[in-house]
Amino acid sequence: MAVTAMLSHVGVCVSDLAASKLFYSRVFGFEETYSRRVGNDFARLMQRPSLDVEVCVLTLGRQRIELVHHYSPDPVVEPVRATNTIGYTHVAIYVPDVAATAALAEHHGGRVLWETHTELDVAGEHREYLYVMDPDSVRIELIRGLPLG
Repeated sequence: MAVTAMLSHVGVCVSDLAASKLFYSRVFGFEETYSRRVGNDFARLMQRPSLDVEVCVLTLGRQRIELVHHYSPDPVVEPVRATNTIGYTHVAIYVPDVAATAALAEHHGGRVLWETHTELDVAGEHREYLYVMDPDSVRIELIRGLPLG
């Protein structure tokens, strides 16, 4: 039998903590809950022999994003993952206006993937979808329409 579980947060490694805080707060309305520098007490959890990071938790209602900026070890930059790569591909956020949110994302250091813009009917409701990238190329799916279920 499955345990009762609830998603705690989404973690994002960032190159510029201030820019990422600004992006998620100005584009989506997240607010900083707390921020702290973390050392070797979290090294085991993060699978590193030693660690020096700053963790910032942003909250919007019951949703949380944990921004992590590495001072040591240096962050690793990888190419953007294709959407058919096994594993994490994106985070999805409901928004009232996809185009306005995309414009805000672009204004605050993100990138809009206009070629992904899609409109279709799902469960009897018209929905609109668009991918944007945050300042570190984390893929975010914007969805206009009410949550299903």
